[in-house]
Amino acid sequence: MNNLWWPVKFFFVSLILLVTILIGIKSVDYYTPDFSSGYLSDKKAAFQGIFAIGLYAHIASTPLLLLLGAALLVFKLEFYYPTWHRMAGWLYAILVVVLAAPGGCILSFYSYGGISSGIAFFLASMVWVLITVNAVQWARRKNFVEHRKWMLRSFALATSAIGLRIILFIFHEYIPWQGTQAYICGVWLSFLLPMGLMEFYLKKFPRRKYSSSTSIYKA
Repeated sequence: MNNLWWPVKFFFVSLILLVTILIGIKSVDYYTPDFSSGYLSDKKAAFQGIFAIGLYAHIASTPLLLLLGAALLVFKLEFYYPTWHRMAGWLYAILVVVLAAPGGCILSFYSYGGISSGIAFFLASMVWVLITVNAVQWARRKNFVEHRKWMLRSFALATSAIGLRIILFIFHEYIPWQGTQAYICGVWLSFLLPMGLMEFYLKKFPRRKYSSSTSIYKA
């Protein structure tokens, strides 16, 4: 089964890395904000306040934590370099809880699409924090089976930024469907779909067992 899943995992991780790089490149534009068009077109007044803090916290942390999550998923550091795995995992959790999710909560109050999309972003950010903290707690209790499950759920939510861009692209190019309602629908789908797919994966393929006396997963 592992051999069958490897091409699928490689495809999705490659997609995550590609879109993460594109998001990182796009994020650079916000460090010299242009209020004449795009996402910041109606946010010049808000930019001097807490909005800018939320924006920079979110865009500075999200590409890095996506790369960390993808690396932890692919390179299996828990097998061979458990110390590096713990360090990367702690950094991922700190980025989520301290920067990315709080930034997302702040940005939710300024969301395009109004209250409907704002609620979605706010809930996704809060759930992301709770799931990530729960994953850390399971690791501290040395229940690494549950730790793995909750970290995978956290990473599924982390990919919602990528999912939103893919969904909106499909809406615009293939349905076609644009405008506020399409955006609101895309926002909700961007975190409900990854969470649903991850739950399906965890229930369908509960592959690993763990011995608490060692730092290595066992098949």
